[in-house]
Amino acid sequence: MATTTSTTPSSSVKKTKFTEAILRRLPKAELHRHLDGSIRPATIIELAKEQGVELPTTDEAELKSLVCVDETCTSLVQYLRGFDITLKVLQKPYAITRAMYEVCEDAWNDGVRYLEVRFSPILHTVEGMSQGGVMEAVCEGQAMAMYRFPLRVQIIVCAMRQLPATESFKIAEIAWRYRHKGVVAFDLAGPELGFSSKIHKSAFEIIRNKCIHCTIHSGEAAGWESICDSIRYCGANRIGHGVRLVENPALMEYVIDHAIAIECCPTSNVHTKAIARIEDHPIRKFFDAGALTVPCTDNTTVSGVTLTGEYMLLHEKFNFAVEEIVRLLDYGFRAAFLTSTEKRRLRTDCFHDTLRILSEEGYDMSGILAREAYYKSIGVYFGETGLPMPPPMSWRLPQRHISRELLRLLPKTDLHCRLDGSVSIDLLWKELQDASINLAALTGKAITTKEEIATLLTTAEVSDATSDIHNSTSIAKAITRSVLQKPEQIERALDDVVAQAINDGVIYMELVIRPLCHTEQGLTPEQVMTIVNTRCRYLMTLHPIHIGIVIYVNTVNDDPIIFKSLAELAVRQRKYRESLVVGFGCYGDEPIPESSFKYFMSTFEFLKAENMNVSMVAGLQGVGTILQAIREGGASRLSGAYHVHTFPRLMNFLATQGIAVELSLSHKFREHTKNATFAGSPVRLFIDNDLPITICSFRGKFSPLGRIDVLENIIEDCKLTLEELLKLFSNGFLYNFGGHVLGQQLLDKFWVSCKKLTDSAGYHMFPVNPFPSD
Repeated sequence: MATTTSTTPSSSVKKTKFTEAILRRLPKAELHRHLDGSIRPATIIELAKEQGVELPTTDEAELKSLVCVDETCTSLVQYLRGFDITLKVLQKPYAITRAMYEVCEDAWNDGVRYLEVRFSPILHTVEGMSQGGVMEAVCEGQAMAMYRFPLRVQIIVCAMRQLPATESFKIAEIAWRYRHKGVVAFDLAGPELGFSSKIHKSAFEIIRNKCIHCTIHSGEAAGWESICDSIRYCGANRIGHGVRLVENPALMEYVIDHAIAIECCPTSNVHTKAIARIEDHPIRKFFDAGALTVPCTDNTTVSGVTLTGEYMLLHEKFNFAVEEIVRLLDYGFRAAFLTSTEKRRLRTDCFHDTLRILSEEGYDMSGILAREAYYKSIGVYFGETGLPMPPPMSWRLPQRHISRELLRLLPKTDLHCRLDGSVSIDLLWKELQDASINLAALTGKAITTKEEIATLLTTAEVSDATSDIHNSTSIAKAITRSVLQKPEQIERALDDVVAQAINDGVIYMELVIRPLCHTEQGLTPEQVMTIVNTRCRYLMTLHPIHIGIVIYVNTVNDDPIIFKSLAELAVRQRKYRESLVVGFGCYGDEPIPESSFKYFMSTFEFLKAENMNVSMVAGLQGVGTILQAIREGGASRLSGAYHVHTFPRLMNFLATQGIAVELSLSHKFREHTKNATFAGSPVRLFIDNDLPITICSFRGKFSPLGRIDVLENIIEDCKLTLEELLKLFSNGFLYNFGGHVLGQQLLDKFWVSCKKLTDSAGYHMFPVNPFPSD
């Protein structure tokens, strides 16, 4: 047989340096471009002639020198001088429509495939046009551009910091009413110093109640406090500029952990003197730390830039390599204010186009292949040549049965495991016997066997729902807590709970503790946490598991004073070097009533100021408490949210913003979601709408189903493919409170393990092996 020599592209020297021409061809997303700062100089002259507007000059070159700035610009005042000229000709509807269309056309010609254009309607009302008229003119330009170019264009409406809060309120009212015509977000622009975003909090309350996204200019002309205010008081989903974020490492960590994207405008930041010189820009620090860093132009005309040019600048000045540029490109689409379905399709298509261009031009793609786990998360698969390819044929064939053993072995998380409801029946019974607990006094009847205890616990929730006497769950809790009052009891319980988790394939868990449940025999809350923290750290040295601790309060039984004291305990504990505390939880049979939430606000303001992760029960009876938990409570994860399916816009908002929901197949869940069976299963409905759900055990021993039983039921009810199951599992690694660095490490480990396990089970889901070696 003749032998042939491989001549694949990998055998030749590959390119590692971009040219501007190649970067222009790569599909890009532009998230921060101002309409009035990006109008063409030639258009300014033409519009001025048509409208009889007097300009300093009608010579295009001279006009550019007045409107545009360069690195010699000395101040923000000088930078803003050009807007006085551009806004003069943008006071007529037709002029605004033309400018909007041309901004979109320029973006398309620069390789932009997704564009968000922002403007403040009030700045275009000098000659009497209504703000509604301004909106219509912009929307018409947007529609014309999308009809003419294969370009997705959306609109961001800006309020102005220096104007009264009443004006911002009016602009917010207008913005959400145009959400069906392309408005996706609300912004706050203008001078930062002396005009905190919290002054305009009422405007953002409207926007957030309507599930409109928020991006706010912050940390450009003011310090990190401005960024903190925008997140804390206004709920910013993205930050415009944000160069001063590096001044506060704790806040920066919070921004990274919560995937709050940073719209970086390097050249503009030099021009406005947010930074002294381009080398001082923190974009490399942001990117290397794991922030969602998105290069943007700000004002293409005033700063004299293109998005391609900004990427070239990063490549040349900050040494962004090929893979890093590709990841920056993807971050732009990832942070876009799109529905999750549109975003996934756009990310995948643009990534495929990018790799096709790079391959054709002979670029080194080894760095991209080395991060296949990242790109796999958006549905990209690689062939033997390194080019993207369709999913493996095995995934298009009828679904094979997922065995219980494979299900057990696959690495997974448990983001809500209650200590006082997860101790095994064997250990619980032994502890009850050793402590001579009077079960008759606790239950009102004689209990003499382990089986009777098991029945009482596993039927408690159903009994409460079907009986006139609603205390079965309370009795079950009292039983379990009765033997969790001494240090050695707590330690044995932790050993038991962690051992169960490891046996079920859990490699990261968040143990949920209410310290007050363990103080009946003299332990203080601080002592309880010391015992739990010390034992968990010890267990982590023995077993392949990472543990985070969430201190929680009971939303039904705990008053505002207890809320505050346990919140302070959580913050103190988290600051210890060896602490495993990662968050604060608000859990109970009912959410905090909307009418009572004001009494707990001091606690939540305190937690926000300390950048504490918060998870909260919400949405058990309606969606009002979901909005409240996010807006007022600062929750980045929800527990329950059973009724979110009744408000599709809110479900999409949670999916887009990555606000995860903790779920299990409890009796309450099934009862509250039984009107969602039109989707086949409520869990299927959530999955199909890309709602990031994480399957948790909660009080696992209060249910007849174990972790693996629950997963088997979900697979059967939802008809999950293995691909869908792995995506579901990956949510736990993406939305845990352990932090970005640990989350990414565990996610990589997850995909490596999944490849080995599925290959050995005969699935062969991954056609090549570019995964990092373990």
